[in-house]
Amino acid sequence: GIATLPCIAGDAEPELVRCLPPIPELEADLFLVVREEVKSSAHVRAFAEALAAHVKEQRAQLAGEPG
Repeated sequence: GIATLPCIAGDAEPELVRCLPPIPELEADLFLVVREEVKSSAHVRAFAEALAAHVKEQRAQLAGEPG
């Protein structure tokens, strides 16, 4: 069968084969929503910064770029 999967999920499965290139219309921004009263907490900021760094490192994979 055929299914639409995030590239990072499909590419992680060696038995799956891409049928089509990534679909530009399915690209989206990624937002982290944090409650106002905790957004300035050190542990929340640390998590948000670590998550942002991880997403930046994975940007190519998330976008479905080869390699």
